[in-house]
Amino acid sequence: MHGKGLKSILYYFTRISALPLTRARIEAFSSLNLRDTMFSIRPATNTDIDVICKFDYVAQLHRQRRAFIERSISAGHCLVIEAQQQVVGYAVLEYSFYDQGFVSMLYIHPEYRRQSAGVKLMQHLESACQTSKMFTSTNLSNLPMQSLLAKLGYTLSGVIHHLDEADPELVYVKYLRRGAG
Repeated sequence: MHGKGLKSILYYFTRISALPLTRARIEAFSSLNLRDTMFSIRPATNTDIDVICKFDYVAQLHRQRRAFIERSISAGHCLVIEAQQQVVGYAVLEYSFYDQGFVSMLYIHPEYRRQSAGVKLMQHLESACQTSKMFTSTNLSNLPMQSLLAKLGYTLSGVIHHLDEADPELVYVKYLRRGAG
């Protein structure tokens, strides 16, 4: 997807420009983060299920994940993030964790990780959250998610052992509104 978009822009550039397409110009275009400003977020619909399951490798392996995605969409808890009108990630915000906002899933297509899609989706969830604090969790082994949460100002709230063999679940919280706590 990104390569096709870049090739189209480079082709267009060479057609409208009298300047030759040099290696330096190609590298300059390649270094642009074209996806950064092209994200949009919307509620997920049933037509998104198959698309999500194509890039969510757990959904490909475990029927339970697909069922979770279907339930979350039906309940109106699932949002998708798009780049160039293609779904590149999804998140689920629920209120089943002690009546607090809880992001039970954040998953970004591998090709769009580290491109700010996760940040933008989490910030959107924070602004939509109906409680004064929002929780989420991740495995101890998921260092990229821990890094994202630290970047967004989340703090460790607790640890749950024995959910996944030898990989504790870390629970994080962020206070969204002044006076919360």
